[in-house]
Amino acid sequence: MIRFTWMGLISQAGVTLGLSLLVAREIPGVGDVFVAVTTAVIIVHLLLGPVLLKVALVRAG
Repeated sequence: MIRFTWMGLISQAGVTLGLSLLVAREIPGVGDVFVAVTTAVIIVHLLLGPVLLKVALVRAG
């Protein structure tokens, strides 16, 4: 199960990135900063997400 967890995380990141690009297009003044922050959060989530999921699964038994 853990081997395939990253597949679920990537699809969520794509939706988030798409929504942030939509916000950037609709709100030009804030859009660039919003996309940068959102992209950084996605990267952190993709790096830490699998590790934290493994810890949670181990602790859950």
